[in-house]
Amino acid sequence: MEVDEDLCIGCGNCINHCQHEAREIIDDFEIWMSDLKRGTRMVAIAAPALEANFPGKSMNLVGWLKQLGVKAVFDVSFGAKLTIKSYLNYIKKENPQTVIAQPCPALVTYIEIYQPELIKYLAPWDSPMTHTIKMIKEFYPEFRNYKIAVISPCVAKKKRIRRRWNLRL
Repeated sequence: MEVDEDLCIGCGNCINHCQHEAREIIDDFEIWMSDLKRGTRMVAIAAPALEANFPGKSMNLVGWLKQLGVKAVFDVSFGAKLTIKSYLNYIKKENPQTVIAQPCPALVTYIEIYQPELIKYLAPWDSPMTHTIKMIKEFYPEFRNYKIAVISPCVAKKKRIRRRWNLRL
């Protein structure tokens, strides 16, 4: 069985519902570790879920990443603040009828594939992760050409960021 990439929204629901355990998330951890061992220059962005998944120990993970050679770790919650600011400015300026936020890549992909009439209601601004990546590229020139590791429990982020930034994550 193969997934039709043109119809898949990347939500991971097929993994949860496959009774035969024939589906799994493709984890790039080994590739990522190989890149670090080869000296690839890298920074990381971490979803706010990091603290929820490692309560009280998220800084241990950050320390481990830096020990491995990751030069900096950025919290995506700052990107969320940038996203909210963009949304509020847009709503204030344009007074749209409806705005659908874009932090959930599975939702955005669903709309693009299955409900394209709703595309016009998608907020014209990026997700918190994309805002964070843009912030790094613009305000941290020393990291502009570094690879970016995305640390997130969301399986749909990988597909969305790959498409948006043409990255191998």
